[in-house]
Amino acid sequence: MKKLVVVLTGLFFLLSAVNLFALNIAYVDLEKISAQYKGVDKLKKKLEEDAKKESTKFEAKEKAIMDKIKELDRQKSVLDKKVLEQKTADVQAEYKEIQADKYKYMAKLEAQKNELLANIVEEIKAVVQKIAKEKAYDYVLVKDALLAGGEDITYLVLKKMNEE
Repeated sequence: MKKLVVVLTGLFFLLSAVNLFALNIAYVDLEKISAQYKGVDKLKKKLEEDAKKESTKFEAKEKAIMDKIKELDRQKSVLDKKVLEQKTADVQAEYKEIQADKYKYMAKLEAQKNELLANIVEEIKAVVQKIAKEKAYDYVLVKDALLAGGEDITYLVLKKMNEE
């Protein structure tokens, strides 16, 4: 009987020691945050407005080029061959320039989008770190990186981010 008590007491202390070293793990669902965070909607609207404004400008320039092409087509029989070739080359160069400007703008828009998304990721990190400290989590992972276990704190992160 004494051996059983000693073994059970030892087992109790061993299990208590194991609990002392247990990790407190939480996770966040980034897809859910990006779908429900108000800041992401503002970002999307701003980028869409900018893109729409620039798109209208490019469409107007392209329409002007198309009008020039139609005019050249109408004047084809009247113009000297060399003059026609020169004007055609000028219109083609102008069109290429517009396309290059359009490409530059798209690259700029993509860079702006990436920068704004990076800012949102930094906001998420800051909020997650604050919550991890408050709730004494040892690790906070992205949901996709966790196979099992952990506590979902996505709602806490969203609540805090949408309040700010």
